[in-house]
Amino acid sequence: MKLKSSKFIFITILLILNLGYISIEIYKSILSKPLGPTITQSEFSRISTLSDFAYLFEVAFILVSLTWILLMFIKRNRTHFIQHAGIHASLLISLFVINYILSWSFNAPVGNLTQLLYGPFVFVIGAMIYFVLTELLFKKIRYKKV
Repeated sequence: MKLKSSKFIFITILLILNLGYISIEIYKSILSKPLGPTITQSEFSRISTLSDFAYLFEVAFILVSLTWILLMFIKRNRTHFIQHAGIHASLLISLFVINYILSWSFNAPVGNLTQLLYGPFVFVIGAMIYFVLTELLFKKIRYKKV
C-alpha cells in the first residue's frame, strides 16, 4: 500500500468512525434530556443499546488509530514518521475542535463527544516522544563509534 493512499484510507476511516460515534452520542443526549427521574425499561434499553454501539465505534476508532501508529514504526515508513505523526495529531486536534463545537451546538456533554480522542492523542504524542528519543540516542551512539 502506498503511503499517500494509506494516509487517505486511515483519515477516511477515522472520520467515518468519529462521525458515527458523535451521531450516537448526540442522539443519546437528545433522548435523555426529556427523561425525568423515572425511566421506563424501554427507554433504558434504548439508551443502553446506543451506549453499546457508541462503545463499538470508540474501540474501532482506537484500534484504527493504533494501527496507523504501529505502521509508522515499520522500517519502510520510518522516514515518513514525522509527516504521518503530524497528520495524525492534526487530525485528532481538528476532530477535538469539531466535536467540541458540536457539543456546544447540540447542548450535548462535551466529555462524551471528545473522550474517544484522548487515548489516540496520547498514543501519538508518546510515539513522537519515543521517536525523538531513539533518534537522539542513535545519533549519540553513532558519534561515539566514529
